[in-house]
Order: sequence, then structure tokens, then C-alpha cells
Amino acid sequence: MKGKKIMILAGIVMAVLIANSFIPPLSATTKEKSISETKTIYKEIKAIHKPLPTVSTGNILISSDNPDGDDMHPKITRKGSTLVVAYEKEISAMEQGIQVAYSADMGNTWNAAFLFNSVEFPSGSGLLQSPDIKYSPTADEFFLAMIDPMAEMYNMEHAWIPGDIATATSAVWWGVSGVGAAGYEHCAAGVVAEWFLYLCTADSGGITKTLELLYSYHDKATDEIYQPGDLHSGWVAGFYYDAQSVTKTAPAYKPEMATGTTKVCFVIEHYNEDTKEYEIIYKSTVASVNPLLTTQGGGPGGMDKYADVEVWPWQGIIAKGTDPDVAAGDKIVVVYMNNENIYGDWNIICAITNPTTPEYEPYQWQFTTIGKPLMDEKYPAVWVSGNKISIAYVRDGNLYLVESEDGGATFGEEKKINDVDGTVAMEPGTVDINDLGIVWTDTRNGKKDIYFSPTPAAIINIDAVSGGFGVKATVSNVGTIPANNVAWSIDLEGGLIILGKHAEGTIPTLAPGESTTISSGLVLGFGKTTIKVNAGGTGKTASGFVLGPFVLGVS
Repeated sequence: MKGKKIMILAGIVMAVLIANSFIPPLSATTKEKSISETKTIYKEIKAIHKPLPTVSTGNILISSDNPDGDDMHPKITRKGSTLVVAYEKEISAMEQGIQVAYSADMGNTWNAAFLFNSVEFPSGSGLLQSPDIKYSPTADEFFLAMIDPMAEMYNMEHAWIPGDIATATSAVWWGVSGVGAAGYEHCAAGVVAEWFLYLCTADSGGITKTLELLYSYHDKATDEIYQPGDLHSGWVAGFYYDAQSVTKTAPAYKPEMATGTTKVCFVIEHYNEDTKEYEIIYKSTVASVNPLLTTQGGGPGGMDKYADVEVWPWQGIIAKGTDPDVAAGDKIVVVYMNNENIYGDWNIICAITNPTTPEYEPYQWQFTTIGKPLMDEKYPAVWVSGNKISIAYVRDGNLYLVESEDGGATFGEEKKINDVDGTVAMEPGTVDINDLGIVWTDTRNGKKDIYFSPTPAAIINIDAVSGGFGVKATVSNVGTIPANNVAWSIDLEGGLIILGKHAEGTIPTLAPGESTTISSGLVLGFGKTTIKVNAGGTGKTASGFVLGPFVLGVS
């Protein structure tokens, strides 16, 4: 790595939520210097697992445990059919935490799993905001990003939550801040295999509201947190800020990030001080660990070509606008607000790209306008899966959903989602969406609450993993519509595997309620092994012992 100033951490704190255990201090380094003021702290913070009473019909209230406080800015993800939502929860007049809730029955009932309150965290202020949560099938963990803007340090707060959230007893809580950095405000979470990408806005390197990006890995065996260069010699250091040598991104606001089939992409709202207008900027890089984290240098000025947020190989301005969101699959889909029309009202713009252009050539975007003349559509959220694109937005206090089944060539009629008129909060970050449902901030009860509404979807579960001659797994569709072209893989890690270390394929179609068996085929080897099965973005991990062509003791 030449020329680029890798950020040095002001300090690292990890709260490993295991009682009466001792773990050696973290040994995080960069290519240039050792970390100063390295600190660790260990304490047990138990999961809540508290039922959240819900009504049986209509929109479903998630945040029913906080009738006198405000809950807002929800984010939704899932593991299989288990839905997980993170949102800001008002704890008192002086405290705001991040609550993580889950549903194991398609959103009909909900349980609170964790409540993060930074009063309990070293140097914390008690004000946590801007949650984002993503699921990693490879790690079988949920990655939670949040920010404490008023903390003395450790503002960039991370959490790793076990994939089996309904039975989890603890999570890992970790905080980071950059030397001399301040003004932390917004953050977004991303996933590449087992790596957690944490993107935030901060005043850093003498730049107001620039971007900081950190890559982290949680070693579940030791509960240590690593950056790439700590874990593997020759990999990138893993902590960067954007000095704007390629695209002027500061001041940056409202980052959102998504990982697709081949690319990671994030979007921001940027205030252009020359034009005095807001515009949407994107940056994109590869979505595989190699070469993302294995390539040192190679970029402009000798910077890390794929990892350094400053020089990600695809970046630029999409258009004028505010409040962006992004989703990614084979395509990258960006939605945002724009009022450049003859009426001057706010519409939702959907920008779609096939991310196949050569490195350092901008993506080519196709644009569609969604909205009604003389009416303001605001605060969009988007989800994409194959050729299906789902966009949610707010108008006059009501939440609407519009969908395309042909990759954005056409969109159907909008559908109203909220069943009490005019109560959806009209503010940035009010709505989020995935393939199973929509979450939003609603004021029908006098305070701000989090509500959920399901959407029809195919849901892939891995019901069982077994051994014998090779490895087999049962895959089912517990959703409400057929699942088509379901990609699957089986990997054996550890032991001496001569044959059958990796298998992959595609299930052409799986109807609702149906199941099928996938197989590794012939395996040949010896020793203990870890079995990782993935189907349709759902992961399951098991262990076993390979003895010749047999895989024994799978559990």
C-alpha cells in the first residue's frame, strides 16, 4: 500500500457477552503503526427474549413495549423465515437505545432479543442512532451497525448477533473511533461473506462529514475481532477514510449499502457546495473476499484498489436528489427523491444498472419516475430479487408499495399498506423493506411506533443436514409463492478433504410447502470438518467426521 493514509484507531472496546471469561487483548494493527490506547472490556449482557404483545389482524405493532416513548427508523433483515428488525427506542428523556426484535412466524408475533444502551458502554453517552442490520449466511450472524454521536470515543458501534437469534444468550458489542475524528452522524452495514463492512459519516482528516469505512471479522472461537491485515499476512489493513481524490463526497449524509451477486454498492446524499443542490452519489466494489481484501495497492495513487473507500473502482454522481436507498442482486437498484419536474412536486426516481462495466468506468443507469402529478412522494426504500423490484414510499402520511416483475421495465399499480389513514411518519428513514415485509414508523397511537406488514414471498429454509455417503441437506420453501432458480452450495472446511470439498447447483423451482434434497456427491477424506450449507441466501452450519467416503456424526 503506497500513498494512502490508513486510519489509526483511537481505541477499540469490545464487550464480549460471556460471563466470567477472560480473553487476551485485541491485537489490531495497520500497515503503518500500532493502535494507540488499545482497551478491552468484558461483561455479560444477556439477551432479553421478551414477548412484544401484538394484535391479530391488520398492521402488526412491533414496539408495543414502549407506549410512552418514541420508536423510529427501523431496518429489516432475515435469516430464512426468521425476521429481524432493529430500531431506535426512546428509553428516557435523556437516553435512546437500539432494540433488536425478531419474529419466527412470518411477522405475526414478535420478541425483543437485545436492547443496546450506550450508557452501559465505555465512554458512551446513552444516545444511539442510525441502526442498520444485515445477515451473513457465511458467518451465520447478524451484523448490527449503530452510532453514538455524543460519545467521548468508540462512536462506531458494532454488534455481532448469533444467527439463531431466538436462542441466543449473548452478542458481541464492539466500538471503534478514528484518531482526531468527530461529528459522527449516520452509518450503514454491509456484508461480504463473513466480513462486516461498517460505513459512516464523520469529520475526519480535516474534512467535514467525510466517509469512514472499516472491515471487521468476528472469530467465534475466541470472540476476538480482527481487521483483514491482522488475520492474514499480505491482506489490506482495513480502515479507511475518503480524502475525495476521485469523487467529492463530503459533506455526505444518509449512507445506505447493499451486497449483490457480484458487487457491493453504497449510496449517499451529498450537498454540492458549488451548485448549492443535493445529489446522489454511488460507490461500488467487488463482492468477493478475493480480491476485495487480498489486493494491496493497485489503485490510483497506490491506494488499495478494491478495499479503500476513496478509490472503489466504480463511482460517480447519479443525479440530483435526496434520501437515497439501494438494493442489489444481479442488478443494482437505487431510489431517491427528486423534484425536477414541471410541477415542482417530489417524485420517487428509480435508477437501475447492470453492474458489468469495466473498472473505473461509470455505471450506466436507466431511470423511471414513480409518483402522481402535484403530489409529494417521499422517503423511499427498495428491495430487489431477480427481476422483482419492490419500492415503498410515503405520501400524505400513507405508505405505498409499487412493484415490477420485469426488472423495472414496467411497474404495477401502487398499493396502500397502512390500515389507519394518514399516520405514517413523514421523515427520512421512516420505512424499510425486504422480500418478506415492510416496516415503518407510525404515529396512530400518539407516539412513534414500529409497525410491520407482510408481503407475498418465497422463503427458503434448510431443514436438516445429514451425513452418510457424503453430505445431504433438506431444503424447503415455507413461503407463499414458488421459488425459482434457487442457488445452493455445500462446503466442507477442515480435515483432509481429497474429493467433494465444494458442491453447488440450482433448484429449478420449489413450490410453497415443498422440499427437496441437495447432495455434495462423493466425498473422500479424513478428519473433523465443518459443513456449511447455503440455499437461496439461507445458511446452516454443522460438524462431522470424514472417514473415507463417509461423513459421520453430523450435528
